[in-house]
Amino acid sequence: MKEEYDFSLEPGKIKEANIEYINQEPVISVIIPFYNDKKYIRQSVNSVLNQTFPYYEILIIDDGSKDTESLEELKDVEQLDKRIKVFHKENEGLAMTRDFGAKQSAKTVKYLMFLDSDDLLEKTYLECGYWTLETNKDASWTYSDSIGFDADRYTWNKWFNSEKMKKENELVSAALVRKQDFEKVRWIWTKRKSSKRRLELLA
Repeated sequence: MKEEYDFSLEPGKIKEANIEYINQEPVISVIIPFYNDKKYIRQSVNSVLNQTFPYYEILIIDDGSKDTESLEELKDVEQLDKRIKVFHKENEGLAMTRDFGAKQSAKTVKYLMFLDSDDLLEKTYLECGYWTLETNKDASWTYSDSIGFDADRYTWNKWFNSEKMKKENELVSAALVRKQDFEKVRWIWTKRKSSKRRLELLA
């Protein structure tokens, strides 16, 4: 059976010439958790640097990597663009690493983009996501279909269905999220977690 999609068309294989833009504060924080992943991090970052929407920062959060070659690759990647910042912290897992990254985002940032270190973005992703949220003020986040590459090839096409998502999580992690809404949810989650901890201490 002939494939309907050319899986060799991977974004970020090369770093394209930067789009000329007015040097202004970032509107989007692209948060990339990193843990010993030297294989894809450069391509992942390239896919961000090739975006048609240039007003972003890239925050790479190293979650306690121990692999020397991976850390050296991370140093090289940090030098690719002035919008890239690398943070190092102790190993706490993916969720805490994303949360740490969100806390480091610039005050001017309106939207958070969560991108795994082995994920890639089509070059219009940030532009389309930005205008989707700008023109839909009641929406807290936006996402897209996804495509698997390398050894695991697939297409992931799931239309939004709020009732279905109450029972089954079909979302991809690479979503653009309104920062103020993310912070509201994080505050509630943190408060519940600390309350539970206090109850454990009292028991």
